[in-house]
Amino acid sequence: MSYSSYYSRLFSVLLFISGSCFCQTPIVVTLSANVGSTVDAEENLIYNIFPNVTGFKSAQIFELKIDLYQVRIAYLKNGALYTTKLNLSFDKFMALKHSVANQPPITDEMRRSIYEDLDYLRTSEIIKSIPTGQFVIVKHISGKKIRGILLPSEDTQLNLQTTVNSFSIPFHEIDEIAFRSASESKSKWNKWLYFAGASGGLALAEIWNNQKSPQTELVWHYRFLGIMTGLLGGQELIEAINIITSPKNLFKLSPEDIKEFGEFE
Repeated sequence: MSYSSYYSRLFSVLLFISGSCFCQTPIVVTLSANVGSTVDAEENLIYNIFPNVTGFKSAQIFELKIDLYQVRIAYLKNGALYTTKLNLSFDKFMALKHSVANQPPITDEMRRSIYEDLDYLRTSEIIKSIPTGQFVIVKHISGKKIRGILLPSEDTQLNLQTTVNSFSIPFHEIDEIAFRSASESKSKWNKWLYFAGASGGLALAEIWNNQKSPQTELVWHYRFLGIMTGLLGGQELIEAINIITSPKNLFKLSPEDIKEFGEFE
């Protein structure tokens, strides 16, 4: 074997070894046994790990070298999932590790409580839990508010019927949705509202009869029609009162802007 061939092969082997070192997959490191290898939204909020990230979904920390770490964060924006990378020095990594390690473990009850506050992660679940036919107020991310009756929604779109038009709004374009839970009323005033509606309808029918002087059979027809109209009006009034007096539900479905990325770079 010639010297040139030997050195050529040796150079190729060294190049392969050095390339393998440079291409080595970074190691995932943990802040604490309380968190694990992936930081989820509940852990991030409870332990206040990355408070400057809007729409936080999850994060992992990688050791690039002995004194340099990289955080890879997944976050939601306008319904889409994005990722960003932030560099951590050894001192900042140790500070985060110390902060998390000195806090108590997260219980299932704490997770459930925090998850209820993370509306932007529960958009589909929240919208599908609202009964169809419910009057809702939807605030678009543009700031426009749309009021209407909720129609059966699709997997990614909310369908709404207003007095003049129908709308289909993608979930990721909804900033807020508000509605009042309409529950069956057991108010002692219900029977009086029905009675008032029927009496009002009958009174209007009598006014009509006095003005038009119809035949006898039409007199009773108008009286019956007035009573039925009054009862329907009373029912609508009862439902309106139930909605107005019931608790208001408001869900913030788009992540609130907090800060820009860069605090840990």
